[in-house]
Amino acid sequence: MPCILNLPTTIWFSNLKILTINNVTFSDECLTQQFFSGLPVLEKLQLEDCSWGILKVVRISAPNLRFLSIQEFERRISKYGEGCQVMIFGVCLKEFHYSGLLVSEYCLYESIKLEKAVISTKVYYTSQQIAHRMYNLLTGLSNVEFLRLSSDVVKVLIRGAELLPHLPMFNNLKNLSFDGSPVDLDGEALLKILQRSPCLENLEFLLVTSLDLGAHVYYLKEVLIYNDE
Repeated sequence: MPCILNLPTTIWFSNLKILTINNVTFSDECLTQQFFSGLPVLEKLQLEDCSWGILKVVRISAPNLRFLSIQEFERRISKYGEGCQVMIFGVCLKEFHYSGLLVSEYCLYESIKLEKAVISTKVYYTSQQIAHRMYNLLTGLSNVEFLRLSSDVVKVLIRGAELLPHLPMFNNLKNLSFDGSPVDLDGEALLKILQRSPCLENLEFLLVTSLDLGAHVYYLKEVLIYNDE
C-alpha cells in the first residue's frame, strides 16, 4: 500500500545528485511541481511503484539529470480520471528506463543527448489510449542511439495502427533489441520501426515467430536471434 507523500511548502535540494522515491502517492500538484523543479544538480532519479494520485499534469525539469528510471507495474488506475500527464525535460538526459502499463502518459522533450532507452510493458489489457501513450513516449526517444523494447511494445502499438505512419525518424539509432515473448517479424509495427531507422546497424531478438525479414534489413551489419526458451 503506497503512503501519501505530503511535501512541505518550501523545498530546495541544492546539492542532491541521486534520488530514489519508492511506493508513494503524490498528493498535491503544485507542491509536486515545485519539488521536481527544486533539484538543480540532480543527476540520477528513480521512481519505483509510485502513483500520481489525482494529479493531472507534472513537469520534471532537472537541468543536470543524466539518468531517469520509472517503474510502475502496479495497476493503479486512478478513479479520478485518465491518469497524469508527465512532461520530462531532459536536455542532459543520457539514459531513460520505463517499465509499466502506461496508466499515465510520459512525454520527453529536448532529450537531444539521449544515448540509451529501455521500454518495457505488459499486455494485460490494451486500448487505443495506451497505444497513443506508447506512440508519444517513443516520439520523445527519437534521438536515442541504443533502444531496447519488450516485445509487448509492438503489440501495444498495433492498437493505434493509424499512428504508425507518423512514427518519428530514429536517425541516430544504431542498436535495437527486443526481449520478452516472441516477436512477429512480419508485424506492421515492427516493420515501420525498421523503416524509420535508417542508420540501424545491429538488431537483436530474444524470440521470434518468423524469420523472414525481407528487404527491411539489407543495411544491417548484424542480426542476432535467440530462439531458445
